[in-house]
Amino acid sequence: GDLILVDKLLFIANGPDNGQKMINTMSVAQKLSLNEKKEFFLLKNAHSSSQCINHLIIGIFNLNAFAISDTASAICMLASGFNHSCSPNARYSWHVAGGWLRIYADTLALVVGEEVYISYISGRHIYGSHHKDRQNQLKNYGFICSCIICSLPFSEQEASDRRQVEIACIWESVPYYMPHQTADRLGAIVHTVHLLKEEGYAADKDDFTNDAAAICACHADWESVQYWVTKTYKTRVAEFGEDSQRATDIHNIYLDLKRSPDAGMQRKQKFTVGL
Repeated sequence: GDLILVDKLLFIANGPDNGQKMINTMSVAQKLSLNEKKEFFLLKNAHSSSQCINHLIIGIFNLNAFAISDTASAICMLASGFNHSCSPNARYSWHVAGGWLRIYADTLALVVGEEVYISYISGRHIYGSHHKDRQNQLKNYGFICSCIICSLPFSEQEASDRRQVEIACIWESVPYYMPHQTADRLGAIVHTVHLLKEEGYAADKDDFTNDAAAICACHADWESVQYWVTKTYKTRVAEFGEDSQRATDIHNIYLDLKRSPDAGMQRKQKFTVGL
């Protein structure tokens, strides 16, 4: 992927729950400078019918904020202009060290004039979710999604939903394979990555390739561990950048897996399963 946007934040709101976050949002927004407030109120509002200042702040925040951690969300002016797709061609992430939001896209796959989309829904709530579930999650944004996936003809939509359900089932079943079923377990992971590609959403495949590395470590198959760690690293670099925390963490995974109490706990075995 290529870095196509670096966006400074306007403000961050923190809160252990949604209620506290909303209180903090109103407090922080009120403290913005006059020019910052003008910028903020130019953003689209999911609840434009209300003229109460606090309702306006919350409406704008709910529509435009980016989740940057489990408890914090940020307003970034330029990134807020990107539309949603359930099959996005770009990925946003928060760069902790720099304190900015970045968007990566595969520019070689884009054609001139093609719109760049991100997802307003976090990865695991896209893959493995029925299109009706996704529409419900997007209600707070005030629109009905008509992306390339959600506007498929009925028969193709059903096929997409079946793939999504299968992905979710595999994700839930991977931890429960028996030790003698490791090859089948790895095969299921490979199958899932292919399903993600069929859905046009291969992002987050690192969730699965990272699991594959840990599985191979249990059998002391360090060649396969290196293979899957490399796959995970390449995915994270493409999605988040080489200097991102998620990518740099991968450098230590190989050593961490060797030190893990589970390393080599199962019968030593080499696997030939790969993408």
